[in-house]
Amino acid sequence: MVLDSVAFLFRTSQYSAGKRACMLAVLMAALRRVAARGVAVVITNQVTYQERDEVMPALGDAWASEPMHRVQLRVAQQVRVASLWKSASLAPGEAQYAVTAGGVRDVTARDLV
Repeated sequence: MVLDSVAFLFRTSQYSAGKRACMLAVLMAALRRVAARGVAVVITNQVTYQERDEVMPALGDAWASEPMHRVQLRVAQQVRVASLWKSASLAPGEAQYAVTAGGVRDVTARDLV
């Protein structure tokens, strides 16, 4: 299951910050129940810049502790890179990937030439 741009729903709301935090907690609990049934749950979040160009989740501290794994996708020198920033069970690392007509694929040394 992919939930895209979850921050949009909460950043544009007319509700108070406390109400939005409560709504976000209810959403996360529901998504954890889905994941407990063996469904992969991927949630995209917008990011914002703080002091000294530090990248932070757009939903702030209320969101920062929620994900089990945090992956940043970026383009570096015309190559797509996925970086594992945070994980409860995996070591930090990076992998290059390509988006093709056949889906997301590993990038081989031959692809970089």
